[in-house]
Amino acid sequence: MDAVSAWTPATFAVHTDGISHIAQILANTKTRYLKVGGAGTLYINADHTRMLKDREDYPQDWLPLADVLVASLARLRSYSNLAWTYVTPAFNYDAEGSATGNYHIDGEDYLAKNDADSYISYADFAMGILDVLEQQTYIRQRITLVGNTH
Repeated sequence: MDAVSAWTPATFAVHTDGISHIAQILANTKTRYLKVGGAGTLYINADHTRMLKDREDYPQDWLPLADVLVASLARLRSYSNLAWTYVTPAFNYDAEGSATGNYHIDGEDYLAKNDADSYISYADFAMGILDVLEQQTYIRQRITLVGNTH
């Protein structure tokens, strides 16, 4: 499980170089690699040419991190000899939210009608991560965990 984050341009290489380092260690093994990413990388159009980070109302101070997460996802997709899953939390990722046990898994499209509907608590996100690991599903895929209620 890789949930590292770096918030400044001087440390952004942690995302891309970290994936390369882990991929070299785990290449051609049966060890599962889960990488936690960011909602800014979710697609907002059917032909997958625009991401949430491309919206005019996307917070500008989040944009540099979103750009490096796009690069890290592209790097991860380049490894065909690695059992990876890229897990994106909903746009509203609530550290203090309750554990409800209610969440669902979406793909890599941003499906919320509005940002308030894209929500998950940390507790439900952790539960979803464990379920994905235990069920050994979504190999070489990017998924999004979204709460059903909040």
